[in-house]
Amino acid sequence: MSAETISEFILRLKRYSISISRRDEDIAISCPRGQISRQLLAELKNRKTEILLFLANTKAKREEEIEAVERQESYETSPSQQRIWLFDHLDLSKQTHNVPGAFQLVGRLNRSVLQRALNALIARHEILRTTFHLLDGAIRQVVHNEYVYSVQETDLSAADRQEGLERLVQQNLEFRFDLTKLPLFNFQLVRLEDELTLVLFNLHHIICDEHSLSLLYQDLFSLYRFCNGEEIEALNPLRIQYKEYASWFNRLLISPKLGEQKQYWHTKLAGIGAALELPYDFPRPCQLSHRGNTKSFAISPRDSGRIASLAFSENCSLFNGLLAFINILLYRLCGNNDICVGIPVMVRDHTDLQNQIGCYFNLVVLRNDIRGTGSCRSLLHAIQINTAEAYSNKLYPFDRLVNELAVSRKPNQNPLFDVMVTLQENKREHFEMAGFGFIPHPVRSSVGRYELTFGFEETEGAIQLNIEYMSELFAEDTIENIGSSFLKLLQSALDKPDIEIDDLNLIPRYDREQIGRFKNTLRY
Repeated sequence: MSAETISEFILRLKRYSISISRRDEDIAISCPRGQISRQLLAELKNRKTEILLFLANTKAKREEEIEAVERQESYETSPSQQRIWLFDHLDLSKQTHNVPGAFQLVGRLNRSVLQRALNALIARHEILRTTFHLLDGAIRQVVHNEYVYSVQETDLSAADRQEGLERLVQQNLEFRFDLTKLPLFNFQLVRLEDELTLVLFNLHHIICDEHSLSLLYQDLFSLYRFCNGEEIEALNPLRIQYKEYASWFNRLLISPKLGEQKQYWHTKLAGIGAALELPYDFPRPCQLSHRGNTKSFAISPRDSGRIASLAFSENCSLFNGLLAFINILLYRLCGNNDICVGIPVMVRDHTDLQNQIGCYFNLVVLRNDIRGTGSCRSLLHAIQINTAEAYSNKLYPFDRLVNELAVSRKPNQNPLFDVMVTLQENKREHFEMAGFGFIPHPVRSSVGRYELTFGFEETEGAIQLNIEYMSELFAEDTIENIGSSFLKLLQSALDKPDIEIDDLNLIPRYDREQIGRFKNTLRY
């Protein structure tokens, strides 16, 4: 690779759907989750100086600057916000679009300093003081000039900790937001010991995405250090806010670039087949309440390493390797060759959006043709190409596509796909950088956003699979069987990646009679 010019290196990144931009004196990377191999990450670090110089010299040629908008009483919303607003009004539980979390901070936390830092964060990011209203038939966002948030604190240091802790965590999970009123987030502290604090938070999805959480943590603890009197450089002012992005993106929708993406999706999803026949336990209700649960399965460190090694040996990303195994599982569970799953993608490639908190995401449908006579290794290549194509056309709004394809919207089923696949990385470095020890606090949502969500999470030296499911469609035993079947299939495919998919072993070591209904659906 040493003879490769920087321009050739950038082109190679684009072939893997990896976009890079400059963020101050660092590199910001945008790509499908898990798309970067360890070897490629090492190359990026080694060529950082070259890349920053290349980006500085070509910025003016690459992208149009997002312009500021004039001050108004209300502003237009983005397609993603419009989608979330609509489904929030149809959601009976008012919890489906909550983004809850919790973590423990080890260290002496100055509560008053944290209060000032949080309000400085709200002043910095307009989206944290924005509400949403239906005005003259249009969904509009209203930015409030100022908002002061008072952090709630509960002291459990001298109480029966476990019972009180469970109650507070559950209250945070069930927090209900009114999109017309501030705040659209919840933030509270629970004192466990003098130097141990539990932080509970919950944000509405209409004001954030997964990447926003990382930025929120990073900005909050930078502001904490600044407010605490540490000699650190102040955060650079934000040139634009979310309202500017919404205006810019809505203009982009009528550009030739989006016209090409529209054509891609219309061709890709033409004649899309029937929904997957998943092994349901209960009749589908007339309207989904999105009640759900989550069950976790540990992939051993050995198998986690083997997944990465197999994927990277085929120039395939970790995410696409995991995606291949999920496609095989669905093919074997349902018998469908035409497999459609959804993935969330970030749409913040533009340099101006790298430091923004907000709803910068879209849903993308990955449609793959699975044949039992093919091998796992050959499927890896096909999925890598398909995902790269989809990611290159990720800007076209999902809901607009659903309307144009005349897909019937049903209150008891999601359009185009029923299964979501995600990969989450470990982000503890933000907390350690701020001088605190960090202990993840498990949070299990009682919501099922999709019929099944296969959420992979990178932990220390291993991968964990969290299956979020709709409890009104599936029993816990069925999810246990699905997860165990995935682990067995994974081992079989890793042992023999070149054998036919139909020959992969799927059934774990327990009595097949326990599988019950699976006997009629599994392709042994």
